[in-house]
Amino acid sequence: MMPWYLTAAIVPIAIVVFIWLTSRKKLRMDYYNVFVIGVMMIALGLLSRNILVVLLGALCTSTGIVNRQKWRVPHQKNTNQGDSFWVIAKILIIGIMLALAVRAVLAMN
Repeated sequence: MMPWYLTAAIVPIAIVVFIWLTSRKKLRMDYYNVFVIGVMMIALGLLSRNILVVLLGALCTSTGIVNRQKWRVPHQKNTNQGDSFWVIAKILIIGIMLALAVRAVLAMN
């Protein structure tokens, strides 16, 4: 059985690689997503008491904040059908991270 932290690292990488391989147009980096993933990683690292995950989350969060001018402006309204795919991908990633965080907390007890 694969340790949970390897699964937490492999799943997002696999999603990004799949999206990169299936997209025909050039992807524009949205640093808002990097910021959000960094905040989630900080929370996951604090829950699991893993300093490496906290530091990686802080790195992602600071990268997102430094590049704030490159954030895509409308994050609230998704009118494009392609944007709804990203919303679903974000929800899946958040769900996986939450499940791993709950699993880590339950394993500590």
